Amino acid sequence: MYFNQRDSAFHRNLAYAEHVILKILGLSSWSLNTPPVKNPKNRRVSNSYKFSCLGLFYNILLITMAVLMLAYVLKTNYLTEDSSEIIFSIVMLQFLIYFNFNLLIFFIVILTIGQKKMIVILNQLKYVDERLQKCAFFKVDNSNTIHLIFITNLVISVTFIIIFCFYHEIYMIPIVFSPTLIYNWIIFQYSMLLDTITKRFKSINSTLAKLGDIKSYEDSLNTLSVTKMSLLRGSLLYDIVNLKLAYIKLCEISQKVSDFFGLKILQVIIYMGQTSTIIIYSTILQYLKTYHIDFLMMIDLSIVVWMNIAIFVLTNYVTKTINESTETPVMVNYLIDRCTMDEKVEKELDYFLYEVSSQKVEFTAFGIIPLDRSLLATMIGTCATYLIICIQFRSK
Repeated sequence: MYFNQRDSAFHRNLAYAEHVILKILGLSSWSLNTPPVKNPKNRRVSNSYKFSCLGLFYNILLITMAVLMLAYVLKTNYLTEDSSEIIFSIVMLQFLIYFNFNLLIFFIVILTIGQKKMIVILNQLKYVDERLQKCAFFKVDNSNTIHLIFITNLVISVTFIIIFCFYHEIYMIPIVFSPTLIYNWIIFQYSMLLDTITKRFKSINSTLAKLGDIKSYEDSLNTLSVTKMSLLRGSLLYDIVNLKLAYIKLCEISQKVSDFFGLKILQVIIYMGQTSTIIIYSTILQYLKTYHIDFLMMIDLSIVVWMNIAIFVLTNYVTKTINESTETPVMVNYLIDRCTMDEKVEKELDYFLYEVSSQKVEFTAFGIIPLDRSLLATMIGTCATYLIICIQFRSK
């Protein structure tokens, strides 16, 4: 994210709070270095990230405590058939507990190995920022939508934790709620990165659109001196080169982000499909048996809605990112076809178009499931199919 001395302290603190929340959950073990509040050159600068031994130690400690807690619950057999849990059978509940155990072990490997990969991705965004800031017409998109999503997500998370405190032992809350909580914030972290990438693509496109005003400059060449004409063309060439390099780097970053989150998001999709099916199925059975849905069941259904909204937000950002990336070749082609310009500038635009045409931005769950807006419809359809099968099987 960009910062300069004109940015409010509120936005700076909010961005730092996002990093802290993700760090507490074990999702950002790296350290964040924010730029100074007062920048002598009054330029927009980006955050920098580096490896943190303390953050890595915290993650290992956090996961170790979670593993010990799971072992204690399984040993004492706290979860019995009489427990008012969100799962309809003890067999499925035990399966989910072991699944969570494997999840935590998997997280240890991912967070240990993958920390440096994410640091590289985040720091490469600085390279993109530096290139874009060299463009004369560059303007950053300061949309606060992602911050609003963060605040909403944080409020909902805290609300669910408080509610669970009234219905479960304190040490049981991480066992019951942590998978949903962590998965939801993984989705937010992914969405936050996509928001950052989308804003850069959008800035490239808006800068190219402003370069479309070249025609008005070219129409008045007769009134310009030779020196001014040379400076204008040199500036345009410089901007086009920087935009091209920024676009190519953004495409590389997008691929790295997709690879980094691919297996995690696949695991999220599997968990959400499984949990949603079980919760809805148990709610239907409870209603058919008693014609009443208790408060805990309503909370469980609210969690299902919350998880699906998170997936909707993610797929929306994926679609926005892809749309903005595909808009760039269209903008370059428009400049070539519609605008009269210097031969050197046109040649550089042709090379720009050739470079960006070979780039493709896509996001998938481990190369298996495309993360577009059809994902949510696919998940709902699959969940409905399994519900019908389960209900028919039980009726027989």
